[in-house]
Amino acid sequence: MAFEVYKPHEKEMKVKISKNIIVLDRLSLENFNTKIIELAYDKDKRIIKIQPSKNGHMLRNQKKIYAKGFFNSFNINCVKLSTG
Repeated sequence: MAFEVYKPHEKEMKVKISKNIIVLDRLSLENFNTKIIELAYDKDKRIIKIQPSKNGHMLRNQKKIYAKGFFNSFNINCVKLSTG
């Protein structure tokens, strides 16, 4: 087994997904440095991609993405998604 280095000041960006909403953590918002984001989906790998954009979704509640239309468009069932 290889050694892993402890880095106390490096934190991982985390996202929470519910039935209709994607919630970004503070670290994600700081790294994006924008109020407009873009959502994409890879059907084969079942991965949601969130990135800053000029022509995307406006973050209305600072950290919440109302994604019901996105989930419906790609037939994403959030119960089956995992974040790990």
